[in-house]
This record gives sequence, C-alpha cells and structure tokens, in this order.
Amino acid sequence: MPKGVLWLKWNFKDGVVIDWKFPENLNFDQKIISKIYSNLTFGNINIPRFATFSTEDINIASFFGGRSNTDMVLLLLENYEDIKDFEEALVTFYFNILQGRINKVTSMMQLIKHFGVKKKENEILGISDDKFNIFINLFQNFIDTIDKRLIQIEDFIIKINQFLQKLGEGL
Repeated sequence: MPKGVLWLKWNFKDGVVIDWKFPENLNFDQKIISKIYSNLTFGNINIPRFATFSTEDINIASFFGGRSNTDMVLLLLENYEDIKDFEEALVTFYFNILQGRINKVTSMMQLIKHFGVKKKENEILGISDDKFNIFINLFQNFIDTIDKRLIQIEDFIIKINQFLQKLGEGL
C-alpha cells in the first residue's frame, strides 16, 4: 500500500517545492526530491515521463506531465511493491488533479481509492481481493452518505437562518 504522495511545483525563487503532501507529517529529503525532479525534467521538458527510483527504505513512482506544466507527483511505496503496478493509476491521478476533477489527497481512504491496494498487502493482511474491494466500496458509500446528510443539514440551517432574517425584518 502506498506510504504517501507528494505534489511538487517549480518556482524560480525556490526551485522545486512541495505544494502538498499526504500524510501531512510525511518527511522526505529535499535533496532526493531535487534529484528526482532534475532527472525527470532533464532534456526536452515537453515530453511527459514516468520514472521509478528506489532508496534503502522506499520505492518511488513519479510522473511529470511535460508541456507547459512543471508539476510533478511522487508516490512513495513499500520496498516490496512493484512500482510499475502503479504507473497507470499515477498518470491518471496526475491529470485528474490538473483538470480539477479531484483535489489533493487528505485521507488514507482517498489514497487507497486512487492507488488501490495490491495483492501483496492483501496477502499480508489475509484478505482476498474481492473481500477487500467490498469493504472499500461499503466504506466509501458510508462516507458518501454522511457527506449527503451533512449537505442536507447545512441547507436546512441556511433555510432556518433565512426564515429568521425575514421574521426579523417584519418586526
């Protein structure tokens, strides 16, 4: 299962910077970030690139979209994970962020939703793929239901507030 995700941007003042990351307390060496960014953007920056890197502790999948966008995404993985298993999900995630279809990752459930859990984790946890996917879908439906209820409550509060304002105007 992914350990975290970093969204990188380039600016002329500071160079490559972390725009956002999940989890928030994720510490990652700025020198490694700079090396990865430099390696991936070296040469013709108009060409999108997927690349993999490894350290003693983690595997890193990265994607740079090329063209006029200088953003890059890094996905931090466990040592035993096959980085190539995450390529399609990472590229899709990158373009969905750029197009505003999704926002930054703020929870482990979002991280799992975007990148999934591969067979190795399910084997370690003793869970079949089908059972795990059912669990994730149930949990996501539960969250969606809560979100809808909160929106309904907010709408009701707004209506009460509008009613009280009209009532106050009539006095």
